[in-house]
Amino acid sequence: MKFDLGFIHRVYRETAWFAPLIALVMYFRGFEWTVWVGVIAGAALALMVFLSVELLVIVATAPGDKSRLIWLKLMNLLLLPMIAIMLYLYIPVFGLNVPAIAGGVTVPLVVGALKAVGKAWGDWAADGRPVAGPSSEPEE
Repeated sequence: MKFDLGFIHRVYRETAWFAPLIALVMYFRGFEWTVWVGVIAGAALALMVFLSVELLVIVATAPGDKSRLIWLKLMNLLLLPMIAIMLYLYIPVFGLNVPAIAGGVTVPLVVGALKAVGKAWGDWAADGRPVAGPSSEPEE
């Protein structure tokens, strides 16, 4: 099973509508605002971390000037204090629900896992043959 760079972008896109959909359902089910906003905030935090890792991999593997790696390492080093600041704002300042934030952080992971299972299921349903490309049937 092969995944391209577009896979992570599809996970971003699906999370961008799925997390607010979960929050909307929670809103209509009568949860407090600290819970459904916590889900969205946790998903945003997870997407920020995924984006920083994606940028690190893209820049680190690209040919060219290696001096940009210093700036990239510095940016990723600043990611930890940024996460700490965001969690400080989420929990003590805004008073968001901690389990809801943790649940929101898992939304992109669940979306990615479901997309990977769906791709594997599609490959299996096609008898293990690629959907587009040469046939895997034996020649006579």
